[in-house]
Amino acid sequence: MNTAIFVAASLLAREPVNPVSLRSAAAPYAPHDPAPIRSKASTDRATPAGELAAPVVMQVVINLAPGGAESLVVEIAKRLSPPFRTVVCCLDLTGPLERELVALGVRVVALGRRPGFHPALGYRIARLASRYRASVLHCHQYSPFVYGSL
Repeated sequence: MNTAIFVAASLLAREPVNPVSLRSAAAPYAPHDPAPIRSKASTDRATPAGELAAPVVMQVVINLAPGGAESLVVEIAKRLSPPFRTVVCCLDLTGPLERELVALGVRVVALGRRPGFHPALGYRIARLASRYRASVLHCHQYSPFVYGSL
């Protein structure tokens, strides 16, 4: 089953997800993030020998100021954790909801976007997704979707 569909089905069912079926089709994950990025949460854990790391969902949002999409980011992080790990990427700066995510052990990264269109942000998002070994990229709202698609 596709990872995104599996995640969505889990959220709708409001039940814990068993990611074993996701792992069978994928290559083993490497240990998580050997070089930290600017972040306030520490979720780095060594993976015991023979065990696979949890799948990672990277959510991309404009910022974490209180609002509908931003509250959804927090709610998704709550419901996915565990067995999934979540990383949140803010195009601009973070915001007040960052504290709630950090308390959940979620990494929050701010890209500090300036006004205007910057295609290089797509590359930065791709690098972050690669560094955190994201299985799913979930973009909230139009701008994150455009940059996440690049």
